[in-house]
Amino acid sequence: MNARWRTLMVLLAVVSVSSGCVAVALLGGAAAGGAAYAYISGEASHTYKAVIGQVHDAAKAAIAKDFQYAINQDMPTEIIATAPGDRTLTLTLEYVSDEATEVKLRIGTFGDEELSYKILNKIRDRLSAPARSGYPDPH
Repeated sequence: MNARWRTLMVLLAVVSVSSGCVAVALLGGAAAGGAAYAYISGEASHTYKAVIGQVHDAAKAAIAKDFQYAINQDMPTEIIATAPGDRTLTLTLEYVSDEATEVKLRIGTFGDEELSYKILNKIRDRLSAPARSGYPDPH
């Protein structure tokens, strides 16, 4: 039995005796060959190939401009905002390397998986968008 099948069998065994988001995240990662996002116990996370300052700026813009959240606290490694309906959003940035930053995101007490992924996707979109100089395009 090769290593890949052994790993899959171990993960299937874990899933069969476990329940909840951890089991789903493990199975999803095994089936997809490594999940792009993780969602465990109400917290979504993703690692972006960008320096922490760029990710912070993209996250802040996504939260405030794209989702209309009120920023309550803005620090280099954490953003806390309030969503309509008084749900608190907490976004934490962690240094992974000079070219990678991990973002962890929780919305409300128990999390909101769908909304978390929408925000993480918008951060990705903002990071991949071409930089604007602030000057109008001469063409």
